Amino acid sequence: MIDEAYRSHPVVIEADAYRGSTSYAGRAHLETMLGQELPVLVGEPITIPFSSRNLGRLQAFLKLEGHVAGLGLQQATDLATVTAGLAADSLERGAVSGTIRVWRQPRSVVGEVVDDTHLDDPLAGRRAPLVDGADALWAANQLCDLVQLRTTQTGTTVRVHAYR
Repeated sequence: MIDEAYRSHPVVIEADAYRGSTSYAGRAHLETMLGQELPVLVGEPITIPFSSRNLGRLQAFLKLEGHVAGLGLQQATDLATVTAGLAADSLERGAVSGTIRVWRQPRSVVGEVVDDTHLDDPLAGRRAPLVDGADALWAANQLCDLVQLRTTQTGTTVRVHAYR
């Protein structure tokens, strides 16, 4: 993961240094990487279809699932808020429905939101919003330990990790 970060980022900021990445492979590499499916996770996820009809009930369920899976209450709340927000953003982008998956991994709880929309901006969620308002990708990058975003021919997948 660290090697890939150096290949996909032109600048690296470390604890006491700010420098160009000698491994940076350029925009074409980044677009290729972001256009591939995310790696398959081990285990069977809890799978929840979502649409505008059940969006309001997702957050409480996701919070409970995160807490039962071993996250502290605040961390479970953050993961649930982010995941439900990503589902809401999917609907706002034009998805009619989508799927949320939640995995219990050995050292983390992972939430994933999948829809049939397409994001063209490889830096979506990496820049602070210019206006007040909900931006679940930005919130995910602030509250989660790892955020992975992929847009392929079939749609967009956002995977968020909370380490225990």
